[in-house]
Order: sequence, then structure tokens, then C-alpha cells
Amino acid sequence: MDMLEKDEFLKAYRSINAQLRKKFVGFRQEIRRPNVTDAVDGFENLSRKQLDLGFTELSAACRLAAAQLERSVSINAVSNNGTKQGAEYNNLYVESARTFCFTNQQLTIYECYEGAIGSTNDTCLAWFTSMEAGQTALHLNDYPNAISFFIKAFKLAQNEMEKNLSGMRPFDIILHWPGIPQRSIKNTCCYSTQPK
Repeated sequence: MDMLEKDEFLKAYRSINAQLRKKFVGFRQEIRRPNVTDAVDGFENLSRKQLDLGFTELSAACRLAAAQLERSVSINAVSNNGTKQGAEYNNLYVESARTFCFTNQQLTIYECYEGAIGSTNDTCLAWFTSMEAGQTALHLNDYPNAISFFIKAFKLAQNEMEKNLSGMRPFDIILHWPGIPQRSIKNTCCYSTQPK
């Protein structure tokens, strides 16, 4: 990224951020609240532009900013269609996580997935997001976080099929985890092959 492109990105990012400040307008100096919708749209447009230019990290940062902004607004505002909004915030966080996957920044990826899981009241959507997060961690060879996300999915499961899908993954990972001797796993099993 050359200096000119970096300056353009920073100017655009700062101008969107400036929209979020409270402004005093008029003769009486009344407070005008920031237009969050315009700021979120601005972050999403900037994200698409950066992705087109090949800057996935900046694109992911913009998507994450949009998701966090909408999440903070949803915490402050009570709405009748909370499930629908929760799904939208979940999508923003998941898009951020998927974009950060190209940069291989594991901590940020997991924070995005945690935000997605926590942003929705729909347990089915949270279960699916936990499963995706576990698969992503598994793809990155981060077995402890993969197990953690699959256990979270198991706790969110609402039927037997979801429990079986999410519950078997941690055991499958442990059985195939490099570095764990298979003999020690066999020793911890409930069933012994040796006669008593």
C-alpha cells in the first residue's frame, strides 16, 4: 500500500467517524444525534472499496467497525424485532471474521465470531455460528479454540441432531490431535480391553 492510498483510506475512515460525534446546531445549540445508519453504510462501502483494491485487512477492519457500531446501538435501543436485528449484526460480525481469515489474525477472527454469537437472541443462529467458528479454528490448526467453539455449540444445541453434530466434533479432534499419544486416550476410556 503506497502512502497516497493509505492517506485516502485514513481520510475516508476519519470522515465516517466524524459523523458519529454529537453536534451542536442552531441558535439554541441543540444537540443533534449522529446518524448511525449513514456511518454503518459508509464503513460497509469503504470495506467493499478496500476489498476491491486487495486490502483485506482494512476491509475486515471496516466491517468490524460497522458490526461493533450496530451492536452498540442495539444494546442501547430496545426494538420489537430483536431477532431480525440480531441476525443482521451476526452477519456483519461473521463477514468480518471471514474477511480476517485471509489475513490469518486468529485473535481478531475469534473476537468477531464471539461478537456474532453474542449479538443474536436466536439460539439456532448462535449454534450455527459457533459451529462455523469451530470449523475455522480447526482449519487454522488451533485445536483448543476449535474445541471451545464446538462445546459452546453443544450447549446451544436445541435438538438431538445439533447435539450429535456439535458434541462429536471435540472427541473427533482429540482423537486425531497431533501430539496426544493414542495410548493415553485408550487408558482413559471407560471400557478396558484387558480381562479383570
